[in-house]
Amino acid sequence: MTSQSPGRKVDESYVPTVAAMLTYLGKILEGTSNATHQMKFRHLATSLGFTADGMQRLGWAFEGDE
Repeated sequence: MTSQSPGRKVDESYVPTVAAMLTYLGKILEGTSNATHQMKFRHLATSLGFTADGMQRLGWAFEGDE
């Protein structure tokens, strides 16, 4: 049994969401996506904090924004 510090614990509940986002990204890069795929990709990217808007929604502060 190994001891794991609290900082090293990983929450894997996001894995299916990231997998879906990467599936949509693959379709976009292949040129086989439709408007729905692109919309879902943008929504997932924002909800995961991969965009500036998503980061702000998750509580990130940007330098100079006060």
